[in-house]
Amino acid sequence: MSAVQDLLERKKIEYRPMGSDFVVLCTNPGHDDTSPSMRINNITGIYQCFSCGHKGNILTDYNEKVGGIQMKRDQLTALLQKTKAESVGLKMPDKAIRWTQPYRTMSAETMQKFEAFTYAEDFPNRIVFPIRDFSGKIKVFHGRHLESAGQPKYLNFPKQTTLPLFPHRPEIYHGRVVIVEGIMDALNLYDKGITNVITTFGLKNFTKDTAGILKMLGVTGIDIFFDDDSSHRSGKNPGQDAAVELREFVDGFGFSTVNIAFPNKDPGDLTYNQVQKLKDQLYG
Repeated sequence: MSAVQDLLERKKIEYRPMGSDFVVLCTNPGHDDTSPSMRINNITGIYQCFSCGHKGNILTDYNEKVGGIQMKRDQLTALLQKTKAESVGLKMPDKAIRWTQPYRTMSAETMQKFEAFTYAEDFPNRIVFPIRDFSGKIKVFHGRHLESAGQPKYLNFPKQTTLPLFPHRPEIYHGRVVIVEGIMDALNLYDKGITNVITTFGLKNFTKDTAGILKMLGVTGIDIFFDDDSSHRSGKNPGQDAAVELREFVDGFGFSTVNIAFPNKDPGDLTYNQVQKLKDQLYG
């Protein structure tokens, strides 16, 4: 038992494990928290409420002194747990409830194909997807808040895991794949007919190793379809800026590239007819 968990037990603070954290009711006196929204790191005691933003350290709040040896022991335990998960893969939660209905404009069949589920204990109010590595092992669970304004919008377990390609074994069409920014973008295009789509969960996750995997799979061309943020309040277009950066990067590995942009639209917003038209334009 870590020092943080011991403190919560002694102070009779109700908590729920979530990955490497504990979730409790917010301790901010000005926040009437009826649904636990404050996460406390199991080792360091650092916390943040994702509803009101309240931050601090539970150990120092209660004048708890944790010795360096205990801290190192807790860190080693956490590292061993993380290493075990990475070597054998994660398992689907026993109490996971399979998603069996349409979501947004996507069919139930697409949701079931990609193993969508809900799991109220660790991912309340979220639709969750197992993200597998190239070998097929579940490396991370990726949960999206079911409420459009819910925060954080996406939640990963384990928290600091680098997300691999999704799907882990993408379809390839005439040597090409379509790369999008997020999982909902990928699911929407797949659902409506562009099945050679993948997401790398953001520009930062596309590395030389990613390029190597795509080369190994026989990919010769990449169609980049990032959000068009031309109406962004900053006056900039972060989605297309990222697309330009990615294009410059993948060109260096010998891929042929095409940039796709729909004014002020995300790939996740496109209708069936729009996706079909785009597919015809790309592949004839």
